Amino acid sequence: MLNYRNTNILFGAITLILLVIHLRVAHLSWVVPALFLFDYSLILFYGSYFIDSAFFMPVICKGNSGEKVVSITFDDGPVKDVTPELLDLLKAYDVKACFFCIGKNIPGNENILKRITEEGHLVANHSYAHDFWFDLNSASTFMEDLSDTSNLIYGATGKKPLYFRPPYGVTTPNLNKAVRKLNYSTIGWNIRTYDTISSDPGHVIKRIHKNLSPGSILLFHDRMPETVQLLRTSIDYLINQGYKIVPLDELIQTKPYA
Repeated sequence: MLNYRNTNILFGAITLILLVIHLRVAHLSWVVPALFLFDYSLILFYGSYFIDSAFFMPVICKGNSGEKVVSITFDDGPVKDVTPELLDLLKAYDVKACFFCIGKNIPGNENILKRITEEGHLVANHSYAHDFWFDLNSASTFMEDLSDTSNLIYGATGKKPLYFRPPYGVTTPNLNKAVRKLNYSTIGWNIRTYDTISSDPGHVIKRIHKNLSPGSILLFHDRMPETVQLLRTSIDYLINQGYKIVPLDELIQTKPYA
């Protein structure tokens, strides 16, 4: 399996071989190490920006069930004018979801988090600020960021989350160190609805149809007003396809809270 450790071992061995060739056999052109470093950088980029690669850290992107069950997740809330509408819709369908919350959005919206847990949904960690440069942090900064968010969630709900989803789905070695120390399960997805880009239900259904399989984890965002209608259409589609929507902890068989 291609991962950070194996890649470093492989490229380290190749580096030694190239060095021996350069020193003892024939001088190598600068093009050789340049291409070598370029290929290494491409692999690191791929591993960092494609969460389902699990390159830097273990990531759960699907459940293992062979039955037609899926889970729905939301990122970026809570948002005062959107999250409650989504909760109303989920209640109408008797569907339970998982909300990956941004820490800075929690103050002033504690009642929304409380409602989420009271209605049987899960609350999880999505970093404190969802900063664009989040992935450049040190391990200690990651730990502080995630802990601050976890404490805010605990203050609002009395629950200490064990699920974490990286902003933008980006992973790094330092993030892996922090997540391991905090004992989080890192959660990805295998169906990204792109509800932040397109409000066309047809486009969203096409993406779901393309990737739908038993154990799928769907990614929505509870900061887009358009997501309410997109969610309604998506739930109807899943039901019509014979799928049951179950809580995330039931799907992945992992504890959601400490």
